[in-house]
Amino acid sequence: MSAVVIHQWQVDNLPGLCMRCGMPATTRRGKTFSKAQGWVSILPIFGGLPWVICSALFRDRFHVRVPLCDGHRNHFNWQAGILWGGMALVAMLLAGCFAAIAHVDDQTLSRCFGFAGIVAAIWVILFVGNRFYGMTVAIINDDSAIIVGVSHRFAEECEREGQHVHEVARY
Repeated sequence: MSAVVIHQWQVDNLPGLCMRCGMPATTRRGKTFSKAQGWVSILPIFGGLPWVICSALFRDRFHVRVPLCDGHRNHFNWQAGILWGGMALVAMLLAGCFAAIAHVDDQTLSRCFGFAGIVAAIWVILFVGNRFYGMTVAIINDDSAIIVGVSHRFAEECEREGQHVHEVARY
């Protein structure tokens, strides 16, 4: 996969190739990439709650009309589904375990929380794997963003057109 630098003035004029696989694009989906501001990364030393709250509130955003083929038109829906669906599942399991505290013995309760922990661990692995596999933003500046996880073919076309992307990084 490759990474491309996209400037604000280019967001509506990207090449007509799927950003994910490089095949001809059939649709353009509006996508707002967002990333927590850099200073938020020091907050875990003050506790998890301040970090979670500030990560949600203080974000840099970059909107792009992403060219996608039919096979990848729901790429971002899958990413959101894994995040929010997994979070909802873990929250429901934990709520069920807490609701059962007064009604079951300690061994059953231990199994309940253990199962919730295993599901949470699987969700975290799926979420992190999806973040590394899918398209996401690495850096957002005032007028540009580095989008990672794009296809080599899309990155090469951006580089070939010259006016769209000035830097192409491969990983």
